[in-house]
Amino acid sequence: MKKRGIKNHWIRSLVLLISALFILIALSYFIIPVPRFTEHTSTVIESNTGQLLGARIAKDGQWRFPPIDSIPPKFETCLLHFEDRSFHSHFGIDPKGILRALKANYKAGRIVQGGSTITMQVARMLNNGRERTFWNKFKEALLALHLEVNLTKSEILNMYASNAPFGGNVVGLETAAWRYYRTSPEDLSWSESATLAVLPNAPALIYPGRAQVQLKAKRDRLLQSLNDRGLITNEELELAKLEALPQRPERMPMSAGHLLDKVQQSNRGIRKRTSIDFDLQLSAQRLVNEHVKGLESIEVYNGALIILDTRTQQEIVYVGNSNYTDEHANSVDCASAPRSSGSILKPMLYASMISAGELTPHQMIADIPTQIREYNPENYNGDFDGVVPADEALFRSLNVPFVRLLKDYGVARFQKDLKELGLSTLNRTPDEYGLSLMLGGAEVKLDELTKVYAQMGAKLVDQENEPSTHDKWAIHHTFRALQELTRPEGREYQRTFSGHRKLAWKTGTSFGNRDAWAIGVTPDFTIGVWVGNADGEGRSGLTGVSSAAPLLFNTLDILPSGEWFREPIELGNPVDLCALSGYLSGTSCPNSIR
Repeated sequence: MKKRGIKNHWIRSLVLLISALFILIALSYFIIPVPRFTEHTSTVIESNTGQLLGARIAKDGQWRFPPIDSIPPKFETCLLHFEDRSFHSHFGIDPKGILRALKANYKAGRIVQGGSTITMQVARMLNNGRERTFWNKFKEALLALHLEVNLTKSEILNMYASNAPFGGNVVGLETAAWRYYRTSPEDLSWSESATLAVLPNAPALIYPGRAQVQLKAKRDRLLQSLNDRGLITNEELELAKLEALPQRPERMPMSAGHLLDKVQQSNRGIRKRTSIDFDLQLSAQRLVNEHVKGLESIEVYNGALIILDTRTQQEIVYVGNSNYTDEHANSVDCASAPRSSGSILKPMLYASMISAGELTPHQMIADIPTQIREYNPENYNGDFDGVVPADEALFRSLNVPFVRLLKDYGVARFQKDLKELGLSTLNRTPDEYGLSLMLGGAEVKLDELTKVYAQMGAKLVDQENEPSTHDKWAIHHTFRALQELTRPEGREYQRTFSGHRKLAWKTGTSFGNRDAWAIGVTPDFTIGVWVGNADGEGRSGLTGVSSAAPLLFNTLDILPSGEWFREPIELGNPVDLCALSGYLSGTSCPNSIR
């Protein structure tokens, strides 16, 4: 009797010790924070409505999209029916499921069914899929309980869907949907959903394109089971079985490759919802591709196109180059690359001087042979008009009058204006730029330049929070001059552009015909175009009017039309005029009026 009492005492002590250890281990899981997946993720950009524009592989070589916040009903139905039918009723561990798996495995004489719940599978993923030992299973069970206590069922499902393996380097439902079916998870069919639901069960064994028979059998059994339970109709079942299996991973969409590169450089591994209009982006890319294709005869191979919402300056189209290949440096983002400005900055000087009261639209400007120190500017056509109204000098883009205006206004002062407007590349000293700042001596980026023009347009549609470098009347007079069709290359282009709707537009050609520019503004849209060669090689036939402007107007044709700018109501800045001449009052004017 005494020995039996001692034995019972030891048994009770052992049970208490094991129970205490279990409780301690369990409590340690419940008091620590919920673990999260920390693996590298792909860089993903989406349109303004959430459509995939492009993605880059994660730093660790895996296609793993950032976590999703919901999964589509079809996939959820397939997944729960295949993996864990009691998911919404158990607490992370399903005793019935474990017993069912043990029974099935015993009958088969081998492992044919697992007893892990989806929550336990998430726990195993968090443990990096360690070897399936009893101890690891025990820890997974504890972690599963921890997850169930701290997370909702929806959050656990999302963790599974975002991190489950789908074969090869494809991780997560969203990635798998795009890699295998080139579609979003929301648009998966019953067949596609069932295929992806069975893949994580044995991703290496039935990787798409390899074991097609096994994969089809698993998919069809799941579909039949869904039909047996009334979750899909007979017709849906038959159609689903007829759908082909994916053969190999598809390439990710690349609808805005250069914008994706831009995001990747600054915020690798994030999901970014952009302001890009998906359909407009595709149409604009086609226009650029076709336009540049037509310039190959003069050995010009690159082009870029930006469209902004004038009111908000948000990008709704970003085409960094024609196509997205290594051929002819098409992978270079020409929309954000510094390029010689040509004469595209003339409207800024015109508006600055009108805002400062130092120029009027009809003020006569000398257009005569001019030499300022060693600088000897010439007009595009090589001629001189003697004198020309300021507004005509702008829309004809006459170089000599604008160099003279810049000398009067001051290089340092104009450079300061441009930097305040948002041009980040003017980093040399005013003396280094000199008067060449007006004619291509500076480098600018298409995306920044287009935004400067958009800011001017926004000022006319009553966006009071816009920069005050230029007042409304100055911009009004600038845009009125830029509506004229006469351009420096001659009148032969007037007929080409005369049939289009109103547009305030400016072209520019850099020295050596290396860069062709065209910028256009309406109250709704601001369009920026650059055409040239990414390597900087000039071509004799490359000009703003002949090479960039046609793309500008073709782009305008695909955009919705709207009303034109209204004339500003507010008065401009008051200035003193000479009562005798009507020009700005100077020191020699005997009588001034305001």
